[in-house]
Amino acid sequence: MRLYLESESKKRKKLFWFLQFAFWISNFILDILVIPNKIDVTLLLYELFNFTIAFLLSILLWYFFKKFQIHNLFPLSIIVILVGSSIAIGIIWKVSFYVLLGLFDGELVSHIKFYIKIFWPNFFSAVYPFIVWSSFYLGFKIYEEYSIQKESAERSASLAQSAQLEMLRYQLNPHFLFNTLSSLRALIRRKDNDIAEEMVTKISEFLKYSLLEGEDSKVPLSREIKTINHYFDIEKVRFGNQLIIEYHIDPKTENFLIPVFLIHPLIENAVKHGMKTSPSPLKISLATKLKNKSLWIEITNSGKWIERDPVDDTTRTGLQNTQKRLILAYPKDHMIEIVKNEDSVCIRIIILTNTN
Repeated sequence: MRLYLESESKKRKKLFWFLQFAFWISNFILDILVIPNKIDVTLLLYELFNFTIAFLLSILLWYFFKKFQIHNLFPLSIIVILVGSSIAIGIIWKVSFYVLLGLFDGELVSHIKFYIKIFWPNFFSAVYPFIVWSSFYLGFKIYEEYSIQKESAERSASLAQSAQLEMLRYQLNPHFLFNTLSSLRALIRRKDNDIAEEMVTKISEFLKYSLLEGEDSKVPLSREIKTINHYFDIEKVRFGNQLIIEYHIDPKTENFLIPVFLIHPLIENAVKHGMKTSPSPLKISLATKLKNKSLWIEITNSGKWIERDPVDDTTRTGLQNTQKRLILAYPKDHMIEIVKNEDSVCIRIIILTNTN
């Protein structure tokens, strides 16, 4: 980030000096073109000297604006300072020109008298270049400040959203890990080493996915399903034939990107609460399909819907976790439905495919 800001600062400085030279060179050329007298070398030198002074005074004006952060003041204050400083610098410009010219020519008094004589007729031509220059500069600074603040606000919102996504993603149910370790301990006691080793591998893959996928906020659906399969393999060690898993995955949906660990809380709820309400064996189905330009994800388990339990509210927590992540990832392009049947419960997630 620091390197990026330094790079942007260098670009702005280069742009400033390019526009600075371009502005005063343009004024120099325009001033020569409108002079009614015949253009000769002496006149060109006078004009070059004249606009060199203007160029140097504009740098002084730039330093004044920058040092006192004029662009951050109220609009009326900006206008008053812009006009007042432009008038002051414009007068200093012409006074400096005629005084220095008089010193070079040895006719200081006559040059000063001449300037006093033409002061009002030439007042506007002395002031307007600095009004235009100041307007462009302050206008650019105000726009730049607005852009920086907007970018900063967007970056802060993005960081806050990422932090919230990470927080939700890492809300693994501790009961799952506790039960898994308990099952692993039982396998070790029974000396089922091969099964225990396989279970450790599955746990490792499962946790690796939850911890290492954080660099990408979204992963292909196929990657999420692979991790869910690891989870089911772990749960089958606990429940054996009491758990039956079915997959109905449309190959066209496999590359669709979804937030990491979006489906897992719903799968875990299906296992935990399905075991309480379903006749044995518990049947869980994970299905995906494309329908009406939308991705449909359905998690169905046998059993009944458990209404909110104030003592154990993990079902609601898992569902709320998923809902929050859908809102963050697809604010207006998603739906989540709960279908409560007599012998099954289905959680349906619908995401518009054009948001992928």
